[in-house]
Amino acid sequence: MDFLILLQAAPSPWPEWTGYLICFGPLAAVILGFIIAARFTDKQATSAYLRLDPKKANEPEQR
Repeated sequence: MDFLILLQAAPSPWPEWTGYLICFGPLAAVILGFIIAARFTDKQATSAYLRLDPKKANEPEQR
C-alpha cells in the first residue's frame, strides 16, 4: 500500500495545453513547411513553357 502512495504524483504546475503544444507544434510546423514549399515549387512547374522554334533548332549557335 505504501508503494501505491509513492507512485502518486503532485499536480503539474504546467497547464494541460502545453503538452499538446509540445506534441503537435513540431508536427504543425512540418506540415505548414511542406505546404509552403509545395506552393513555391508549384509556381515554377506551372510557368509558361518556353518552346523552341524548329527552324532555329537545327542551326548552330552564333557567337
